[in-house]
Amino acid sequence: LVAPTDDGVSASTLSQEAREKSKNAARMRRKNENIEFERLSHVIPLPTTAKVMLDKASIVRLALNFLKALDGFPLILSNSGSVTYVGETVKTLLGLAKWDLAETLFEENVKQREREELENHLKLTSSELSQINCPNTEFRFERRFTIRVKCILSRRNSGLSSEGYKTLHYGGYIIARMLEGKEGPKKVVQRLFGIASTLPAVNWNSTEIRMGRDMFMFRANLDLHVTYADEQLQSLTGYQARDIIGTSLYQLIHVGDSEELAECHTILLTKGQVITRYFRLLHKYGGWVWAQTQATILRNTRGSKLDCIIGVTYVLT
Repeated sequence: LVAPTDDGVSASTLSQEAREKSKNAARMRRKNENIEFERLSHVIPLPTTAKVMLDKASIVRLALNFLKALDGFPLILSNSGSVTYVGETVKTLLGLAKWDLAETLFEENVKQREREELENHLKLTSSELSQINCPNTEFRFERRFTIRVKCILSRRNSGLSSEGYKTLHYGGYIIARMLEGKEGPKKVVQRLFGIASTLPAVNWNSTEIRMGRDMFMFRANLDLHVTYADEQLQSLTGYQARDIIGTSLYQLIHVGDSEELAECHTILLTKGQVITRYFRLLHKYGGWVWAQTQATILRNTRGSKLDCIIGVTYVLT
């Protein structure tokens, strides 16, 4: 016989209820863990058929290798701009220690004139706020921007940096959630999740850049008139280099993408680097190909050559 407790419930019944609660809690933890691993697998650049074959250890390994390949670090900011999480590779790219950044305002490391820009990216627009209409549900809003951040690495190891700042390209999302208050939905909380990455360094002596079959390299004046293009241009667009030398890039893209290119051009001239969004590039024999360009201004410090733009264009279709 099992002795009853003071309220008449047997100890075995209480023990059984405790075990059931423990099982339910473990089941919920496993469910949440599986959801997070599934989300993580979505960012790995592999075909869907390959992703379904991955176990959890493989997902973590591939995700870490993907981050290394991006030459970047994960960065999570609160709506006030304080650092909620930053990856350890921030030390390699900027010389800043992870623990020194934790819970500090990230804008303190951003170039003064670009702090307001960062603050604006942390805010939700009126249009985005109007879409958050369901409590306890996540809403995602894309954020892509370029800012210059303090770099304390030596000049030899800092890569592309200027005046102690390095250009970072941030891509991610604001994830917002409406919290339900006592009298109905009240407060919206959000955080910025994404990856901050850099472009590889180039110099006047690096005339060759390792290229894949789906990309070509070009040089241009600061006004985007082409001065050089490599031979892979022809296989991807039909043009030979001599066909486009002296031509403005604005003449080679779809008119619907010209405003976007102008914005990227401004960022490039201001901050020294840019990664464009996808745009339509003219094909010599008709139609368009979708492409994306990573561009860097190559500064000449000796006076024998003019500054120029080095661009690597990835052709998708």
